[in-house]
Amino acid sequence: FMDQMKKFIDWLEQAESGTVSVMCDPPGLKRQVGGVSLSSLLSCLSPQPPPHPWLQDSWLSSGTLYDMQLLAEAGCSEDCDSVGVLETLVKIGGEGGGGFDGKRFSGVVEKVVEHLLAGSEKVSERERKVLVEVWRLNKAAFLDLDNKVLAKILETCSDIVTDEIESLIVDALEVKISEVLNPGPHSSTFPPPSSLLIRVVSTSQELFTRTIQIFSRYLLEFNWNSNLLLLYQNFVNAVFSLSLNPILLYPYTSQSLASLLLTHRDITNLGMGGQVVEAVRNNFDLKDWDVKIILLQFPEFVEKLN
Repeated sequence: FMDQMKKFIDWLEQAESGTVSVMCDPPGLKRQVGGVSLSSLLSCLSPQPPPHPWLQDSWLSSGTLYDMQLLAEAGCSEDCDSVGVLETLVKIGGEGGGGFDGKRFSGVVEKVVEHLLAGSEKVSERERKVLVEVWRLNKAAFLDLDNKVLAKILETCSDIVTDEIESLIVDALEVKISEVLNPGPHSSTFPPPSSLLIRVVSTSQELFTRTIQIFSRYLLEFNWNSNLLLLYQNFVNAVFSLSLNPILLYPYTSQSLASLLLTHRDITNLGMGGQVVEAVRNNFDLKDWDVKIILLQFPEFVEKLN
């Protein structure tokens, strides 16, 4: 019995080190070491997961991805049902992508989305539904499309932007109501805006303008609620921080005002902030709604203006 136990222990040590002969392995035992590892858990539970250790060198994942690439190429042809192809890809993505490289799979989906959006300015209800699902999978990190492609989706499906902003507003107001009903020593915090939404809005003048319109409508409806105004200012500042050139986010008619407001802080450090305030006061109608809603994005400047 002791001899048998010694042989068994030796065999286990060899199996862990990977030196045991494959011919001597009980079926699947050597591969089970990777199957119960941290990598295996991440492959099942993480967004944009790496392939499962058992699938890293498998022909199944690479073969499936190759099939998806062929399907995408067919979906980009003129005589093919691009919507049907995208629906199939979205279904696979929603089920976890089949265990293959998420980045490469996202590139496949992105190719079909670009072809679909390039076909016409207006989309059918079927096309809108699948595009909404593409956005949802990106929010859930099952897909990782380029921000400009996502911006085109939001520009085409305008109701997505409205839903996202309304959700932010509801979350912010719920936090404040909860703090009033359950006061505590903790400081007031707002739910952070979706980082994906901010990244996408920062690439598109149309989306930024539409976002401002949605916020302005609710600011009027809620009688300039201070918490909503703070959320509006935080959202705009977050967009500015990710934009390559925030001035270009504004319509052409508002870019001169935006340029003064965006540079006000730096000019103030040079001791010329008062000149900027006077320039705004003398050259813009402060009672104009479009001017007012832009000024509210810069509370520090509004304090100087008053």
